[in-house]
Amino acid sequence: MLNWRQRRTGVKALSAALMAFVALTVGNAQAAISFSTDFESATALTEDNWAGYINFFSPDCSSYIGGYSYTISNSGPQVAALAPGASSQVANIYSDYDNPDQANGCLETNVYQQVAIAAGDEGTYEFTYDVELPPDPANVGTAVNGFIKVLSNDFSATLDSVAQASTAGTKTLTITITSDMVGGWLQF
Repeated sequence: MLNWRQRRTGVKALSAALMAFVALTVGNAQAAISFSTDFESATALTEDNWAGYINFFSPDCSSYIGGYSYTISNSGPQVAALAPGASSQVANIYSDYDNPDQANGCLETNVYQQVAIAAGDEGTYEFTYDVELPPDPANVGTAVNGFIKVLSNDFSATLDSVAQASTAGTKTLTITITSDMVGGWLQF
């Protein structure tokens, strides 16, 4: 769904992006993967099983060093929390400030849905999401992106990936799942 990369700047960014609505819809009747949320439930992040992964890069954000999965909660304290937005409740995505390596490198926060791709899921999908950036530009990460990714079944290869910078407003990404992707993983 979103990844957020922050270089160490000496200032803690409080928010990367606030998501108000997310939907994955299919462009043809045969495909079977569907997801939608408006984040209005008090437990929207956990009841919808959002996943988190933190990638750690060199201080200039160019060399991958490692990463770890992160359990998403509805109230933080790190990575994601439900929060009031301009007109509705939103998912607030931000860095893992408890990670001591933040001072020595670049952390990339990924918060996403993950679905196993089965036979019959082939088709073209649209991922639509609303972005509300924090009012203070100093609180926005150095790179905020929406994404759709198809990974091999053992996560060793990226079969397809689409990303888009997330400025404020409604965004749409499109991806086509083909028969050679069956058995892999869809992340959005």
